[in-house]
Amino acid sequence: MEDFDEAVQYDARVVIDHVLKREIFHNAKAVWLTPLLNTDAVYEATVNSHHPGLCIIGDSDRQYTEERYRQILRNQNIESHLYPNVNHGLDDANDVLASIVVLKVS
Repeated sequence: MEDFDEAVQYDARVVIDHVLKREIFHNAKAVWLTPLLNTDAVYEATVNSHHPGLCIIGDSDRQYTEERYRQILRNQNIESHLYPNVNHGLDDANDVLASIVVLKVS
């Protein structure tokens, strides 16, 4: 699992460094779907983003951190949605209908 986490963090770093910072994507919109808020590079990129964007995460996501999410809320460029009982897969393990609603609303 640790190798997988490292690979995902590497992929996130590549997107941040080689896509969001490129001049060609200056006007691009960013979608942070269950962002890796525990990864400093992703957190910093989201908090400091000048791109208009959308952040969707659940409070049961292992990547969710309340303090870091509150800081993202302060970025006026990012529209944020926090879903209760929703995990990294954007589903509620205890309520199938709630999972469908999250996907429908998102």
